[in-house]
Amino acid sequence: MIVSHEYKFIFLKTRKTAGTSVEIALSRYCGPDDVITPIEPEDQLIREQAGARGPQNCTFPVRRYELRDWGRLLLKRRRRRDAYHHMTAAEVRQMVGKRVWDTYYKFSIERNPWDAVISAYYWRTSRGLEMTLSEFVRSEQVRHVAGNSSVYSIDGMVQADRVCRFEALREDLEAVRQAIGLPEQLDLPRAKAGTRSDRRDYHDALSPADADVVAELFAPTIASMGYRY
Repeated sequence: MIVSHEYKFIFLKTRKTAGTSVEIALSRYCGPDDVITPIEPEDQLIREQAGARGPQNCTFPVRRYELRDWGRLLLKRRRRRDAYHHMTAAEVRQMVGKRVWDTYYKFSIERNPWDAVISAYYWRTSRGLEMTLSEFVRSEQVRHVAGNSSVYSIDGMVQADRVCRFEALREDLEAVRQAIGLPEQLDLPRAKAGTRSDRRDYHDALSPADADVVAELFAPTIASMGYRY
């Protein structure tokens, strides 16, 4: 997640949508007062090699704390709350405040749900997950990807000024670039690449029953974005 006061935009980072690559590219244009959340160590190395800023200004302002935040801090004795990369739209709005939220350009990325699930599965298995694809589709872990809509929506209402499509990412990001005034096209690095061992189309990888489970889990995304199996 990035909040750029320099260019007055908020990047709301979803899962399995090339979000890390976009985040690294955007970090190159951030100033010292902008919010940049941490990423995986191997991806942070790519960011450093690109000459981009790393994590900064991630501490959640105490003035924005709600009762539940104080409860977590006092009762559970946790450290102060930090911003993180897949923050929901509601959390980001709470963090930045109404003026920034209402006036900054907000954008995110969405992906065909059936393809996103395949990508998530091979990412998890590359990290040691021992589960079949059918088991993964029915597990709690897939719900993290199904929750992408909460990253750019609040109470079911899309908050982003633009939700880019993963399938047309470069074209959509160019439209975003022009809207926020970045001086040049975004150069996307290949972060988190090479983890998908099975390159089959999702129609071939998923059984009809698996596809139906995905359709049910991602029903809000499918309805709002118009994706079809």
